[in-house]
Amino acid sequence: MPIAVALDAEAHFGVVIGLQGVCAASFAALAYFVIGHAAIVRPATDIGQWMPAASRTLARPSPSPARRNVARRLIGSSVTGENLLGVPPTLLYPEDGVADAIAATLQDGVTIDEQVPTRAELEALIRRFPTSSLVWALLSDDAFEAGEIIPSYAYARVGYHRGLDALRKGGWRGQGPVPWSHEANRGVLRSLYALRRGAEAIGEADEVSRLGDFLLMSDPTAIEAIETVHYRAAAAPTEGL
Repeated sequence: MPIAVALDAEAHFGVVIGLQGVCAASFAALAYFVIGHAAIVRPATDIGQWMPAASRTLARPSPSPARRNVARRLIGSSVTGENLLGVPPTLLYPEDGVADAIAATLQDGVTIDEQVPTRAELEALIRRFPTSSLVWALLSDDAFEAGEIIPSYAYARVGYHRGLDALRKGGWRGQGPVPWSHEANRGVLRSLYALRRGAEAIGEADEVSRLGDFLLMSDPTAIEAIETVHYRAAAAPTEGL
C-alpha cells in the first residue's frame, strides 16, 4: 500500500510539473508574439498609414520635392512608361460622344487645350454628359477664371467623384499609374487638379495635401502638363490681336 501511494503521488507531481511546463511555454510564446509585434510598430510620423481612410489626411504632410522624387522613381513618367511598383497603368476608354461634342463648340483646327467652350456651352454639355469628368473639370476651370471660387470647387468635386467612378470601372484598385499621356485619362486628372486648386483657395490644407499626393502618384508629370494647358488656353484669345 505505501508503494502504491508513493507511485500515485509521483504521478500527480508529474502532472503538475507538466502543466507548469505548458503554462511556461504559453507565456514564452505570448511574450515572443508581443515583442515581435512591438518591433515592427511604425513610428508616430508614419501613423497615417495605419489610420482609417476618413482621418488619414490629417497625418499627411504636404508634398515635398523629396516626395515628388520618390513618386517619380516608383511610378515613373508617362513618357517612359516605367512603373517600378509593378501595378499596371489604368487606361480609361474614351467617353462616348464627349470629344466630338466638345470639338463642335470650338473653332476649326483648335483643340480643347487652346480654347475653352463658353459657360452656356459647358452647361449644355453637362446636361448631355453628366458623368463626364472632363466636362465638369472644364466647367470648374471656367468658374474659377470668373472668380467664382465656391462654384468652381463644387463643380470640381462632382468631376472628382465621376472620375473615381470611371477609374473603378476601368479596373483601378486605389493605386497605380493613371498616365496623362493617355488622353481618356485627362478628365480625371484635370478634375483632381481643379479640386486641389479649389481646396487651396478655400484653405482646406489637408485636402490639398491628399490630392497633391494622388496626382503625383497617378502621374508625376500631370500637374505641370495641366498648368501648361491652362496657360495656353488663357493665352489663346489674345494671341491673334
